[in-house]
Amino acid sequence: MREVVIPHQPAELRQAARAEIHTAARKLLVEQESAAVTINAFARQDAAGG
Repeated sequence: MREVVIPHQPAELRQAARAEIHTAARKLLVEQESAAVTINAFARQDAAGG
């Protein structure tokens, strides 16, 4: 698992969060198709990875 660096500036934080969400959504989409890309699925993925 990669180390997450938390930026100090709000714009950087938003950009980092957006990139993390995009990566997780893409992974769910590729692995489990479109039905898996829900907020609950992302929350499970995020909890498992973090």
